[in-house]
Amino acid sequence: MLIKMDNFFWKSYEDAHQFQLHDSYFIKASSLKIIRLVQLFIHSLIPLYYIFSLRILNSIKYLTVIGMYLNFIYFILITYATIFPLKNPSSHRFFKRLTIVIYEVTFSMQFTITFFFWFCLYPVYDTTKIFPDWLAFFVVGVYMHSFCWLGLWIDKFFNTIHFDKKHFLFLVVVMSSYAGFTYIYKMVYETNIYPVIKWDVDSAGYMILAVVFTVAHFYFGLWVSNYKSKNYTVHGKEEGKKKE
Repeated sequence: MLIKMDNFFWKSYEDAHQFQLHDSYFIKASSLKIIRLVQLFIHSLIPLYYIFSLRILNSIKYLTVIGMYLNFIYFILITYATIFPLKNPSSHRFFKRLTIVIYEVTFSMQFTITFFFWFCLYPVYDTTKIFPDWLAFFVVGVYMHSFCWLGLWIDKFFNTIHFDKKHFLFLVVVMSSYAGFTYIYKMVYETNIYPVIKWDVDSAGYMILAVVFTVAHFYFGLWVSNYKSKNYTVHGKEEGKKKE
């Protein structure tokens, strides 16, 4: 069973996309490493602050905070892989696959986190509570609900990580798991995590919109992957210039 799953998700993918995690379009691999190192620093500040201030205990229920930590984990993994490559083939393969899946899932989710917040949640929230001062607006508004998504797009522009249709199932598992969590949370605590997601008929439109946002962004990421692989070469082979 495990062998069949492994072949289903990875055999054709790894045969067709034999890239290294540090490979890049448009710029040198060494330049991408520096960008990722800077991004790791940026995307570690708030997560570490939440951990050491214990804010994570009350906030991990929010998809925004989960997405923030997935960003943090991705840049830890990708930076480690590009600076300290694993020598064991099995470990290297597992590490690479894990990094790819986390990137695909997080990239897809961050679009929903960003746009669902600003278009659906922000209008109904009491902004004086979520943004009591400019620092809260910068951290919660700009960073969590905009910059995390932007950071992954910066990486997406340069990286050679290819999205795969079969990997959409990983995203389905994550989406279903979080949806199940929000429902159980409501049943247990008799309150909603989000004011517009109440698990009733009136909330159906919002839930469908969240799913559409996530799915659309995954397939847009897939389209970008295909476009770059067809029209550009990996830097170092033909200096990342567009094919004639």
